[in-house]
Amino acid sequence: MTNAKAPQTVAALIDTARTALEFDNLTLAEACAQEILALEPGHGYGNAVMGHIAALIGREVEGMRWRTKADIAVLNSFPTPSQAKTLDLLNSIALPRHDESFLLIRAWGTGLWSDMFQLLGGGVAR
Repeated sequence: MTNAKAPQTVAALIDTARTALEFDNLTLAEACAQEILALEPGHGYGNAVMGHIAALIGREVEGMRWRTKADIAVLNSFPTPSQAKTLDLLNSIALPRHDESFLLIRAWGTGLWSDMFQLLGGGVAR
């Protein structure tokens, strides 16, 4: 016999997401929205949360895609989180920095300028 948890209902996930947004916990709110959309694709509340968070972190294109499917009344009711919480969320999704880094140079011979672009582009990407 396993101790597996029963899946949460959409109503419970909405309550959790609502509470998370009230306390500026955008990470938990997004996780709840993703679960809502996994259980009921196209759910207005899940789309609204995803659109709201995407707009807050500056992902306007993705935000518009979510907001077109969202429940407008729900979308307009969301509180605006503090700037510090939004910056914390942005910092938590930044790409990790590695202590070791290297430049991968592919085999030469596809043309001088192609090789130079690859070499210079690799140095800029660092």
